[in-house]
Amino acid sequence: MFNKNKRKKAATLAEVMIVLGVISTAMVASISIMINSLVRIKINDIEDTANSVMIKALEAAKSPATLSLSQDISAIAVNSSVFFALDESSSLQIQLNDVVNTSCTSQNKYNVSVLLPDDVSSSSEICVQVEIIPRFGVNSKRIYEIIVRSFYVLPSGDVRANVIKGYRYGDV
Repeated sequence: MFNKNKRKKAATLAEVMIVLGVISTAMVASISIMINSLVRIKINDIEDTANSVMIKALEAAKSPATLSLSQDISAIAVNSSVFFALDESSSLQIQLNDVVNTSCTSQNKYNVSVLLPDDVSSSSEICVQVEIIPRFGVNSKRIYEIIVRSFYVLPSGDVRANVIKGYRYGDV
């Protein structure tokens, strides 16, 4: 009844070690993918917020309402660019005699961190610069090119930039 030639079927130590190695490699790979996904979600959130603010600025500049220029209006008359920054109420505030601003820090006058939700502004800087350039006139009205630039800092420290253009017909 008892056969001495039959061997027990069991896993050896080497087989168990190989299985544990495969499982641990799979776990490390999946955790790495999850971490990269979370970082990408945060970057997308910052980019979406920056684009939203940039589009809001473009729409404000394109709206039919007159932009109030509290400073020297002659800059428009002599075909110079006029730059605007957003204030806390999302209104455009004039910044004359400026240049295209390609940096974004909390000290930058084009920084819009005060307009952003706490979870976005606490970890990133977003700056939006609106440039209005007079082009030519039709029937005593002018056509203005509107260039909106956004610069934002990612958690890695990289600075990204986006540009959108639009046009406005009428008075500024």
